[in-house]
Amino acid sequence: MLPNLSTRAEHLRESMTDPSCSREKLFRTYREFALTNRLLAGWRRCYVCLIRPHLRAGEESTLLDIGFGGGDILRTLAAWVRRDGLQLEITGIEQDARALEYVSTLPKRVGVTFCEASLDDLLREKRMFDFVTSNHVLHELTNREVDVFRDQVEALTRRCSIMNDVARSSPGYLLFASTVPLFMRHSFTVPDGLISIQRSFTRDELQSALGPRWRVWNAAWFRLIATFDGHLAGAGPAPNEVDNAVSG
Repeated sequence: MLPNLSTRAEHLRESMTDPSCSREKLFRTYREFALTNRLLAGWRRCYVCLIRPHLRAGEESTLLDIGFGGGDILRTLAAWVRRDGLQLEITGIEQDARALEYVSTLPKRVGVTFCEASLDDLLREKRMFDFVTSNHVLHELTNREVDVFRDQVEALTRRCSIMNDVARSSPGYLLFASTVPLFMRHSFTVPDGLISIQRSFTRDELQSALGPRWRVWNAAWFRLIATFDGHLAGAGPAPNEVDNAVSG
C-alpha cells in the first residue's frame, strides 16, 4: 500500500539508527550500500562535473564527507582521483561508532581517513575543506535541524558543497518497493529505504529549507542534488555543469 507522501514523515525512524539494532543486519546493510549507491546515487557524474574540474595535478585539495555510512562512496572517489592522477585528501566523519567499526574491517584506501566526529568538533578546530559532501543525510534531519546543518556546512566549505539525497515521490517509492526486495533481504536496506523516501524532501521543499544561497536540482533515479558555492556565496556552479551532473 502506498503511504501518504504529501508531507514529510519526520516521525518515522530507520531501524539502523537504533543503538540496539542487530549488528549483523547493520553490517550487511553497510555492505549493500556499495551496490545501491553505485546504481542509484549518481556520484560518478557529481565527481566528473562538480569535483574533478576543480582539481589540479600536483595540487592537493581536501574533501569532507558527512555521515560516511559504509564508506563505499569515499573509497570509490579516492580510486577515481588516483586513476586521474590527481590529489584529494578525503576525510569521512560519523557520530555512530558502529560505522567506524565497520570501515575498520575494510582494506585501507590511500587518501581516505575515517573518524568519529561531529560538525561541531570540526568547527571548534576551525577546520575548512575545499569540498563538503553528504549522501542520504538531509532526509535524516528535521526541518528545524536543516537550518543548523546548512550553516555548519557553509562555514566548513572553501569551494563547493554537494548534498546528494533521495527525493520523496510516489513513482520512486513504488519503484524501490517493487525491485530492491527481489535481491536485498535480511538487512535494513528495504524497510529503512522506504522510510527514507517518506522522510525525504521534494525539490521545492529542500530549496525552501536551504535558502537562496543553495541550488537544488532533480536528479536521475528520483534524487536531489543541492550545491553551495563557497566562492560565489551560494550562487552555485554553472547550470550546464549541474545539468550534466544530474541528468541521464
